Amino acid sequence: KKLKSDLKRTTAFVKKVKAGITDDQRVSMLSDTENLNLSLYISELVPALAESRKTKDKDVATIVDICSALHQRYDDFGPALFSELL
Repeated sequence: KKLKSDLKRTTAFVKKVKAGITDDQRVSMLSDTENLNLSLYISELVPALAESRKTKDKDVATIVDICSALHQRYDDFGPALFSELL
């Protein structure tokens, strides 16, 4: 599947992650992880996701699903997130 590298959509995704992910964004965020080429933004996404500890309990499942989707698509995501969390 060819991923879209649309600068406007990819930067909007990164901004959403940095602002904090909520359960209400679940469907659109997971769709974006499937369709956008976020490989250039892993270094920005990892710290933002690691800092998402300040979220509500109901949002945690969405964050985990997004991390899982990114881990499945990008080989460098998992090790980078692991290092950031330690």
